[in-house]
Amino acid sequence: MGNKCETCHATTKWTDVRFRHDVDTQFALVGKHQKAICESCHKIDAYQNTTEQSCISCHGIDDVHKGQLGTLCATCHTPDGWRENVAFEHDITRFPLIGLHVLVPCEECRLDSTFSKTQSACDTCHQAEDVHKGTLGPQCGNCHNPNGWSVWIFDHDQRTKFRLTGAHSGLKCESCHTTARAPKMDISQTAFPAIDPMTSTAALLDQTVPCVIPQANSKGPS
Repeated sequence: MGNKCETCHATTKWTDVRFRHDVDTQFALVGKHQKAICESCHKIDAYQNTTEQSCISCHGIDDVHKGQLGTLCATCHTPDGWRENVAFEHDITRFPLIGLHVLVPCEECRLDSTFSKTQSACDTCHQAEDVHKGTLGPQCGNCHNPNGWSVWIFDHDQRTKFRLTGAHSGLKCESCHTTARAPKMDISQTAFPAIDPMTSTAALLDQTVPCVIPQANSKGPS
């Protein structure tokens, strides 16, 4: 702190201090800073050297994110404590939180404190919930939305080359889609602008879904 004691202390006794950090400096002490002892920040002569005011200058060793999120700690944290009133606007990222994602705790998706290993593909988090067992590929958003797995829409007639007519209209997806087709499936709105209802699904799915035709009994009815 240097040797200019009279700057802060009175001549009556050491505890008579007249230094007001909030007024006499450009760094107001708020939150937990109020209880920090002077030497915690002022490790060298405060009158000969300027004390850094950035969070990282004092708290770099406390950074659980290991620098992966930059040095502007105040973007999310407050002086009340690292875990107190944490605020982050996730909607300004490449993955806005909508639907049920809004209710999910950060730790469920963020697998480590650096927040650098999180994937945004649906099946990264939800593969275990895939009732289709991979048979419809990994692009869950083609049918589902973040409001819940049961909230879905897919128009097979408009988005594939195989219209569902007759008894086909009542079939479950897995009745025909029986094997995993991973990324090769393309069922986007623009994938097939011209739809031919008589075209086989084999070209779409890169596989053959055979029709099972009962064989006639050679002996005829008994």
